[in-house]
Amino acid sequence: MNVAKPVGLLSHPWQRPERAFAVAAVGLACCVAGCSAGDEDSAGPGAVTLPSVVEPLHAPDAVCQRWTQDRLDLAEGTWSGDLATCAPGTWSEPARANALRQLNLYRWLAGRAAVSADPDKNVRAQSCALLLDANDQLSHAPPDTWACYSAAGAQGASESNIILEPGVIAVDLYMIDDGASNAKRMGHRRWLLWDALSTVGLGSSAGASCLLVLDSGEPDALGIRLWPPAGAFPHDAYAPRNDDATILMPTLDQGGWTIETLDMPMDSANVQLTEDGVVRPILVNALEPAGQSEYGLRFIPDGWTAKRGSTYEVTVTGIPQPFRYQVELVSCA
Repeated sequence: MNVAKPVGLLSHPWQRPERAFAVAAVGLACCVAGCSAGDEDSAGPGAVTLPSVVEPLHAPDAVCQRWTQDRLDLAEGTWSGDLATCAPGTWSEPARANALRQLNLYRWLAGRAAVSADPDKNVRAQSCALLLDANDQLSHAPPDTWACYSAAGAQGASESNIILEPGVIAVDLYMIDDGASNAKRMGHRRWLLWDALSTVGLGSSAGASCLLVLDSGEPDALGIRLWPPAGAFPHDAYAPRNDDATILMPTLDQGGWTIETLDMPMDSANVQLTEDGVVRPILVNALEPAGQSEYGLRFIPDGWTAKRGSTYEVTVTGIPQPFRYQVELVSCA
């Protein structure tokens, strides 16, 4: 399976034998040394700036209630189109609604407003899915020599997260954003959690899908963007579909935790992560600037795996406004 990012971002190669998602080796652009326990950030001679606390977004009961309710139906539906005749067809309901519900579930977990599907964007996204499926490859600028080329499909490809998978499971994969080609930007995730996003387009065939994410709007003044967010977080969002023996999905151990800011450089940041009070080693890399946020970090566990039931505290120092937050991986089974 292949995943590519939105406009101007490199595609991400995947291979999928027998419904198994191969996890690519993580390539780290740069590593930021983890700070030791008790590190403090000096604000001047004799002054110490203590990390402020990012308050939890959601309580465990609310998280599990929403997660369980919104994950009841993950059906991909059926596609009425045809590759031989280049008919884009339609994506049967409730599949499009299922994909949109997953997107809004993730946005709710992150404290973002819900988005809606725009009919015109759905048309471009559906033509995009046909175009990708017909050629079994990904491009945000498909040439007019491609089979089943259309202006609508090409425009949709230039505006979308694209993947050679159906549209419902695609949302989970975008949020994990695993792979060496994604490590420097985490573009799929950043698009889906963009606070200025208000409408999207969703289209899918049997073998490809497009989630149109380009939108007009200005980001809000939210200072710190976290994934996973502070507070209770479903372990099944950390490791989606891990209860399905027919699917081998990557997890956030591979995709990575991310911190984004609009106006606070993170180049000198020191990041420490503890699990139930014990310092855990992590690998950290800076995120390249993107339209959704100017500064950011990504980090992954170094030689260990996050566990359900554990509480993780992340402390970020070495920046003008140090902060810390806790993530509780809760079981919603």
